[in-house]
Amino acid sequence: ESNYLGAVFVKMSEKIELNKKAVGKTVQVNDRTGEWIGEIEGVKDEETFLVKNPLIPIPLEVSIFDLRYV
Repeated sequence: ESNYLGAVFVKMSEKIELNKKAVGKTVQVNDRTGEWIGEIEGVKDEETFLVKNPLIPIPLEVSIFDLRYV
């Protein structure tokens, strides 16, 4: 069982490292607040990015499923 959990941890860690390559990219966000263009500033976890909205001074947490590269 611990081997399985270790493999899952490694996969999640690899996913986060892969997501970090998107930092600095411009994206279109489609979320409950509407549609807007922002820049990825960081990665919170394997499914959540920190995206800077030009109208808000702090980065917002955005699901990977709400992002589209532009």
